[in-house]
Amino acid sequence: MIIFALLVFVLFFEENVKVLDKNIPSKNTKGGSQRAATEIDLSQYETEIDIFRENITLNNFLKENQLKTGTIANLLEQADKMQLTLLRQGHEIRRLKPKPGVNEPFFFIYEKSPDTLVYIHPFPQPLVKLHLQVVERKTAGAGIVLKNTLWDALYNNHLNPRLIEQMEDAMKWSVDFYHLQPGDRFKIIFDEVITGGVATGVGQLQAIMFDTQQGQYYAFLMGEKDGEKYLDEFGRSVRRTYLKSPVKYGRISSGYDLNRLHPVLNEVRPHFGTDYAAPKGDPIYAVSDGTVEVATFTSNNGNYVKIRHDKVYESQYLHMNNFADGITAGVQVRQGQVIGFVGETGLATGPHVCFRFWKNGKQVDHLKENLNKPEELNLQEEEQFLEKKSEFLKQLKDITYSGRN
Repeated sequence: MIIFALLVFVLFFEENVKVLDKNIPSKNTKGGSQRAATEIDLSQYETEIDIFRENITLNNFLKENQLKTGTIANLLEQADKMQLTLLRQGHEIRRLKPKPGVNEPFFFIYEKSPDTLVYIHPFPQPLVKLHLQVVERKTAGAGIVLKNTLWDALYNNHLNPRLIEQMEDAMKWSVDFYHLQPGDRFKIIFDEVITGGVATGVGQLQAIMFDTQQGQYYAFLMGEKDGEKYLDEFGRSVRRTYLKSPVKYGRISSGYDLNRLHPVLNEVRPHFGTDYAAPKGDPIYAVSDGTVEVATFTSNNGNYVKIRHDKVYESQYLHMNNFADGITAGVQVRQGQVIGFVGETGLATGPHVCFRFWKNGKQVDHLKENLNKPEELNLQEEEQFLEKKSEFLKQLKDITYSGRN
């Protein structure tokens, strides 16, 4: 991957910010800062900033902007080499339109990460380029009580919704992010990204405490860069054998129910799975390591994958839009690996994944199974953990539930 060097400069302009969801209010801000390559004079452009509430494929985004098929194909081919096929929830994309009298084409700037921008030029020749930003980081904290969704809680407290990804990565084995309730609360310590004196993104989540109706949970980041992992308050790795869900941003639309009225057939039939409603095209993840037993299509299941995890457990993923590359019978997969994408193939009323879990050849409710045995912290790390845990606990205690601290 070729990364183009970036000479950073600051320009001031009026920004019209809109969130890609009609339920969230727009904000208008002045005096925003923008980093760009020196060959582009941003003072010649008017800028709109879109914040994605949900994942969207780059393909669909370009289609929504009414680009020609040939242009889209060219851009997608270049973007694929940069592993940019999905524009993620909480990230920004800026549409730069030339001011009146400026003879330049419009283009997009997508913030792939706090220090990496992707420039997408549809015209005159389709071009996708990566640019680096010069950034600094500082430690920040926040304490929030949920009133509605986790997204709304972060957004309304002027926190980057991209934190959701890291919060889920740290606690997806212990906190059910799809069933959070008003009154649930959390405190976080994280690295904030500063560009030109302005907070422009988030870096690494350092520590989190989540207090829900089911209990209180902690995660502390430990280790060096390539060996970082989250540990709970007892020094155990938060990573578990099975993920709680096969999708990141889905919600349970129908649970395991032996007396469910079938939404298509309109008759009572047992529902041996858990339906996670999610946007079409969202990634579906293997909930644990295993071997693909089946990857095929049937009229009821649509495109589906079945994975054997061990002698006892299997998992099944139904109604996929399509399979991920290389997913065929006999292939070994790892926990968290993308095996397919959300769809509505087969007997389905909308985009979702019907997740089914098998124990000794019988379908069971995975949410009621005691599946996970946490990995223990080794003795060599214990002293370092206790010291860092004490420091994190003190910082979390000093954070109040008043939003940004």
